[in-house]
Amino acid sequence: MKNTKSQAIRKTWVKPFTLTLLILSLFSCSVLQAFEPSNTANEELSLDLDYQAIINEATALGYGLPSANDQNIQSQVVALLKSSGVWQKADVIYYFKGSGSKEFKLINWKNPTGPKAVESGGSLTWSNTGATGDGTALINTNFNLSSGSHNYAQNDAGIYINVTQAHTTKFGMVGNDHNSADYNDVDMRNKLQRQYINSDGSQAPLFSFAGTGLFGASRNSTTTQILSIGTVTTTVNLNSGIEGTQNFTLFGWGGNTSNTNRFDGEISYALFGADMSANLADIETAFAISTPNQSDTQAPTAPTLSSSGQTSTTADLTWSGATDNVGVTG
Repeated sequence: MKNTKSQAIRKTWVKPFTLTLLILSLFSCSVLQAFEPSNTANEELSLDLDYQAIINEATALGYGLPSANDQNIQSQVVALLKSSGVWQKADVIYYFKGSGSKEFKLINWKNPTGPKAVESGGSLTWSNTGATGDGTALINTNFNLSSGSHNYAQNDAGIYINVTQAHTTKFGMVGNDHNSADYNDVDMRNKLQRQYINSDGSQAPLFSFAGTGLFGASRNSTTTQILSIGTVTTTVNLNSGIEGTQNFTLFGWGGNTSNTNRFDGEISYALFGADMSANLADIETAFAISTPNQSDTQAPTAPTLSSSGQTSTTADLTWSGATDNVGVTG
């Protein structure tokens, strides 16, 4: 009888103990397998949250999304712009490169649920390298200073565009409609011409945005403006005017169809916002990314699992969160 009782006691207590060990074992195996790093080409990485908002908006509107690789690349671009401070200074960011529909490329990355840019007046050619003008088309950004708060200000402003194919005959790249009440006077041209940003309307010195590259026009004072090609800046004297209220346009001035406007070259990306003349290298570095990030070879730390409150049929399990040098989800 003593042995029988002993066996019964052992059976009573072995069951929950064995069950707990089994659960712990299965959970630990799953955790270790799930947290192993992967170097495969199909490895999926989480997207930057601000970039994910762009994808969410495009999905909701039925736009054609970029490929998985291009989403990976573009998410890296956003992350670098944020870490360098460029993202925080921008009001408008357009990325015309890569795959995805034209409608996707006309989303303002800084305000994906806001007004979308519109192509009008002709027909741009959209490709993996950018948007190319036909001499008659332009992009109305629908970015307007007349309402809301903006980083772009009269004496703290910057416009930056990357030209990957120079003009053939028509060279107006960026503009803001002119009228008698507005002296925002934004004009950037891909030829030896007078360049303006927020001027008083007087004649600007000659400066050439010839050829290709990252072209910038910015202002951080009432008496000068900064013109840049790549990371090289030139300060020219030109007094500040007043802030205008017209929509900003790419590939020309909205109301001007002369032979100086409606750019027929190619633009791959554009930014409008505060003066970013100190961040030109950061802009070039971020937008130069062309390879998906598949270098997450360091595994996250596995959660620490513990058990308490075992009964004959239940066991309470708790575990800590995982940490990682890139990030964890789930």
